[in-house]
Amino acid sequence: MKRLLTLTTLAVCIIPVLVLAAGTDVSLTTSTIIQIGPYTLNVSGSPIALQSLTVNDNGTLSVTLASGSSITVSSPALYELSTDVQSDISSSICSTATSSLSLAYSGAGTVTNVITASSTSCSTATAGAPTAVSATAANGQATVSFTTPSQGGSPITSYTVTSSPSGITASGSASPITVTGLSNGTAYTFTVTATNSSGTGSASSASNSVTPSAPSTGGGRGGGGGTVSPAALAAILAPSASTTAYLNSLATSTVLGCPALMICTPNPTATTSHSFTFTLSLTAGSQGNEVTQLQQILVNLGYLTTSPTGYFGTKTEQALKKLQTAHGLTGVGVVGPLTRTLLNSLQPYSSNVSIQPTINTPVTTKYQFSHDLTIGSQGDDVNKLQTILNTAGFLKVSPTGYFGSMTESAAKAYQSAHSISPTGFVGPITRRELNK
Repeated sequence: MKRLLTLTTLAVCIIPVLVLAAGTDVSLTTSTIIQIGPYTLNVSGSPIALQSLTVNDNGTLSVTLASGSSITVSSPALYELSTDVQSDISSSICSTATSSLSLAYSGAGTVTNVITASSTSCSTATAGAPTAVSATAANGQATVSFTTPSQGGSPITSYTVTSSPSGITASGSASPITVTGLSNGTAYTFTVTATNSSGTGSASSASNSVTPSAPSTGGGRGGGGGTVSPAALAAILAPSASTTAYLNSLATSTVLGCPALMICTPNPTATTSHSFTFTLSLTAGSQGNEVTQLQQILVNLGYLTTSPTGYFGTKTEQALKKLQTAHGLTGVGVVGPLTRTLLNSLQPYSSNVSIQPTINTPVTTKYQFSHDLTIGSQGDDVNKLQTILNTAGFLKVSPTGYFGSMTESAAKAYQSAHSISPTGFVGPITRRELNK
């Protein structure tokens, strides 16, 4: 049998009334004790403009609030409390010291909340469900924000975001969290759970739906300089009629490959026996022995200031452009037929130091970043990134292999120092800079 108390829009703090709870008359004041089955609850408010308090047969408490009223229910024994109307919650605390649930209503008319006391103690409870979950889409990823829930019996150690569809997850220690690996053109929603030492709590309500998409093409690459279009690159790498004309012009020079308007003489001490022949088309990203030989020539001629690595990066590209421009070629930074001819002609006169072929010598290259990195990422890529940031002075802690907020801040500082938009997200432009 339900036991009902009705207050006709009277403030409890003004007129004490009676409530029937567990068969016992109890005076309801601004701080009243109610017994519901095995649970003793404190009810308070200032004032509580109640329409009714009902102790239900199933061991729950129904509270009907008028507009502009509020109420707090607490459990001295630290039993976990919940309500069926999430939008009325103004505060929910479930910890080793406090178990309380505060409701506030400001809408029209009245609203009824059904409050349930659980046998789960807040001293061992999992965290509550995060609220106010929202998502923002980007290229192949989405950033999910949320409001922190009650921590439960111990502090929250992590949050996990899960996509729908596909069930792709990402974890982090705070809001927001970025989920990567999403398919562009697919609509996703996201839920969030919180984890403490007692386990993982209930999932939040789903976020708004977002659809990742690729950025529009065009514009220059980070750090300055434009890209070569596919059509232009094909024209550079493919033999053309101009190759013959260029070879004929070289034949009239004092020294094969001598820049226009200059008089060149062979270096008598240079070793010419190696005669390394360039046969491949080379561009940014190329690797191997021909790249090593190209870099050695650029070093000998003073266009490149770093030792050969065998990897064709941005510095090699910029040095090659200078060499091409100096010899009357278009400075595109790509080794095509014309540039190969030039390189093959320059070798005997490039330096007093001969360029020895290293065909059978493996090329050792620096670590290459190939994955996007963001908050929640883990693994060797993150460890290498943190090592670089630490060495450069942007990160003040030792590498851990986990991409947290400190790594994000250090990544932003690195990006700013290299003229990259400081987002903290390590994408293609930042990876290109790291791979130099």
